[in-house]
Amino acid sequence: MEVIGLGALVVIAVMLAIAMATTTSRRRLAEAQKALAEAMAVQAQAQRALNAAAETRAPSEEASEDETARLRADLATAQQGLTERHEALEAARLDAVAKAQAEARIAEELQRERAAVAREIEEARAHAEDARRRAAETGEALDEARRDAENARRDVAEARRETDEMRRSLSPLQAEVAHLGEALAQATSGQAAAQARLLALEVTCSATERAALAAEAERKGHEAALAAFTGEARAASEEASRREKALRAALAGAEALRTEGEEKLRAGLEEVRTARAEREAFALEVRALREALALARKAAEEKKTQDEKGDGEKQGEKTPGAPAAARAGVPGAARAGTAATKGKAPEVKRVSVWWCTACGRGATRPERCCS
Repeated sequence: MEVIGLGALVVIAVMLAIAMATTTSRRRLAEAQKALAEAMAVQAQAQRALNAAAETRAPSEEASEDETARLRADLATAQQGLTERHEALEAARLDAVAKAQAEARIAEELQRERAAVAREIEEARAHAEDARRRAAETGEALDEARRDAENARRDVAEARRETDEMRRSLSPLQAEVAHLGEALAQATSGQAAAQARLLALEVTCSATERAALAAEAERKGHEAALAAFTGEARAASEEASRREKALRAALAGAEALRTEGEEKLRAGLEEVRTARAEREAFALEVRALREALALARKAAEEKKTQDEKGDGEKQGEKTPGAPAAARAGVPGAARAGTAATKGKAPEVKRVSVWWCTACGRGATRPERCCS
């Protein structure tokens, strides 16, 4: 019974350990979901950055388009990998939920088994207590019968001593038998009475011995019943031990399943961290590409400005009489240049030319640029 009580305590401790492990698994699953949400937010931010880069790129930059297409392909691949990791994490979560439900069912079964074992233990204790009480009553009755038999034996011994004394007293008087016939008759009658008393005492002793034998048989029956109750209690204890071993095996299986779920969850978290690192590297690469794109655009604008300046200078070289103001597009300067080509030399007012850095066109004043 003490072993059964210890087994019940072990079952309760195992149930508490299962509850703590389930709480830890749920907390880790929540952390994994939070990390997945952060990874999805980073992915959305990278997608927005890529869309902004695609909207702000120049139409004439085919290399940047190819790079953007490649980046989109990489982003699609990363999204596909993230989707697969998300599915794996969801499968791990479902597996953890199923394991938690299985652990709850096992805990319920443990509770029912513990209640059944407790009931069986209480019944066995009640039977054992009843058997002890009956054995005690039987022992008391047997002690009383033994006392009665001892008293009867003492009475028989006393009667025998009296008979022996009478016989010893009759031995010296054998020579006086003829003279003491009356005394002999009295002695004979006394002997007969003593024999009758002895016979009565022997009958009483036999009855007492039969009662003692019956009490002994009843005691043996009670002892057999107590042995049967003890065997039943031992069988119940062995059955409880077997059930406890089976429950421990089930708990070991549940622990193995929980360990496997935790390993899968850790692997999913590691994949999420890897995906996050890849997305951060991808964001850095997109940022570097945007900076390179801005530098390329600036270089293209400078080249375009230099080309326009070179075209203006070439056009001025074709009209040698025209001043720089005419090449800049000033109407008065153009007429002056025409007059110079005809042999006239009117005075030409010099005009400063401003070049717009945004569009590359020239103007006479800064406020006339395209901006």
